[in-house]
Amino acid sequence: MGAYKRLGPMRRVTPNETSAAVVPANYIPHHGIWQQGDAGAKLRVVFDALRPTSSGASLNDVLCRGPKLQRDIWVVLLRWRTYKVAFCSDVRMMFRQIKVNKLDVDWQCIPWSPNSRELARHFQLLTVTYGTACAPYLSLRTLQQLCDDEGDKFPRARIATLRDRYVDDVLSGADDVEDALTLRDELIQLIKAGRLSLG
Repeated sequence: MGAYKRLGPMRRVTPNETSAAVVPANYIPHHGIWQQGDAGAKLRVVFDALRPTSSGASLNDVLCRGPKLQRDIWVVLLRWRTYKVAFCSDVRMMFRQIKVNKLDVDWQCIPWSPNSRELARHFQLLTVTYGTACAPYLSLRTLQQLCDDEGDKFPRARIATLRDRYVDDVLSGADDVEDALTLRDELIQLIKAGRLSLG
């Protein structure tokens, strides 16, 4: 959670804002899990938008999911295998880089304390939150909009982003190394135009 706060996808809500709120806030339960990785164990935050609130409905029950924009993985993988020079990359921390409309951040509040000796403070999550029903749609729709807005400048990257993507992973390639490097550079520039980055 400290990383969330440092990276900017959450904002502390002051006591004045909490008491003056016109719209009631929704609080998302969350907990940490230890995930083993190459660099050792890492604590990952899990948000539970499926947990029912006092009304009996969960946040996911009331969110609009949006249409399915995700391509089938087998289609993406089969195409990827046809390239003589293949590469893959992911949009780095995609959900954390896509901001939520200011009118909707009250739906994504959490209590958090940096340690057990302090009282929990109120925070709003300002970016798309993993675990919410609308997160896949919002993130993929954002990439589609980026391709609509900037794709004319990067035509090959636009096609790769729309066609050769599975969630936040781009699995693409070309017939030779030079073309693959050119496509890679275009992808980097297209994603950068949306203030995102490839990892």
